[in-house]
Amino acid sequence: MQHNELTEVAMITRLRWSRRKDFIHGKGFIHPNLLISKARKELELYTNLQNTQPPSLDRVNDTNSSSWLRPSEGTYKLNWDASINVVEGLVGVGAIPRDCTGQVIGTLRAKRNLKANSFNGETYAMMLGVLFCKEIGVTMFALEGDALSVVNIWKEPKSYWSYEGLLIKDARQVLDSFAVWTVNHTKREANKATRIVAKNALHLAEDLYDLEDIPNCIRQIVISDMM
Repeated sequence: MQHNELTEVAMITRLRWSRRKDFIHGKGFIHPNLLISKARKELELYTNLQNTQPPSLDRVNDTNSSSWLRPSEGTYKLNWDASINVVEGLVGVGAIPRDCTGQVIGTLRAKRNLKANSFNGETYAMMLGVLFCKEIGVTMFALEGDALSVVNIWKEPKSYWSYEGLLIKDARQVLDSFAVWTVNHTKREANKATRIVAKNALHLAEDLYDLEDIPNCIRQIVISDMM
């Protein structure tokens, strides 16, 4: 078998395993022809990226802007934030992926009963944001947050065996399945929309996943960011 044929077989095998899990969890059954077509499209994307994407060992960057900036054409940006209620032991999670025009692809609002500080609360929120992107099929994006302590962990070559470090390790394993990803630190002012949905999440009875819809609480901010 040629190398490209082996790669295609591996891609189909991975999607077959994913299809099996989806079927078990009641998400329907994908026809084999559609599965093969999807595998070939993913393989084509991967091959093109390997040929055109320059290798980069530094995936961690700092953004000095005080306003939200659009990602490069053809990619997405995921902003995340956490709101901590220490008294009640709650963490509100907010995550917003947007495309290169600034259009909101979806929003995640989740509440968890966790006795967390700002550091591990932000780390947990980042992990949920990454999983949200994987669920909605975003494969090329910049992960951006205002928690410098969390972003700095990505710069360290050694492993962290703390709760936060293990979450970062899990997040990296998920991210490595994506085509392109980076981690950016931004100023608090540029993360305003995500901070609001994180605070809003503290008052929810259940998680909210909005696709291609902008919650009213951030509508004006998003419109302003797009101008």
